[in-house]
Amino acid sequence: MSTIQELKELETPGTPLFLFECTLKSGDVQRWSTHKVTVDGHQYLARVLKHNLFELKSSSDTATDAVARVSITLANADSFLSAIERNIGWKGAQVTAKFLFFDLKNSVAASDSTIVFRGMANPPDESNESTLRLSFTQPAKNLPARDSCSETLPVDVSGHAEPTFGSRNWRREGPVFSIL
Repeated sequence: MSTIQELKELETPGTPLFLFECTLKSGDVQRWSTHKVTVDGHQYLARVLKHNLFELKSSSDTATDAVARVSITLANADSFLSAIERNIGWKGAQVTAKFLFFDLKNSVAASDSTIVFRGMANPPDESNESTLRLSFTQPAKNLPARDSCSETLPVDVSGHAEPTFGSRNWRREGPVFSIL
């Protein structure tokens, strides 16, 4: 099987697909994509009408405490997804979004998949007779749990904040100081 990077160089790499796997608080798993496909033995239903995964940016220019947010609009004419909200609830469900190239003609993956997003569901943003829009947030990576401090830090003449108050030990994390 070719890699995503190899297929990106081809004139016709296959159909680019995002696969969404959502694990509800009950343990039930829902899988969706823009096309009905089977990947790694799991069937993904064709419910994804719209998503914003192409807008995600993972650059170091973003703020330290930035939160990535993915929004997807799902087909819900059968009210199946609305029933999940009533009976289990979407809030707190875990989602994993993967990207791959897929050969729709032969119904096989043309590349390995790669995880592009992991996050937690919020309550539905919108629900009507035909669609359900969910959003998922991903907290900034690798930030340790820390005490919060609402005090203003003194700034020295070079413009760099240096904590000088109290008897606590401090650690700089980018533009933020944390209490150790």
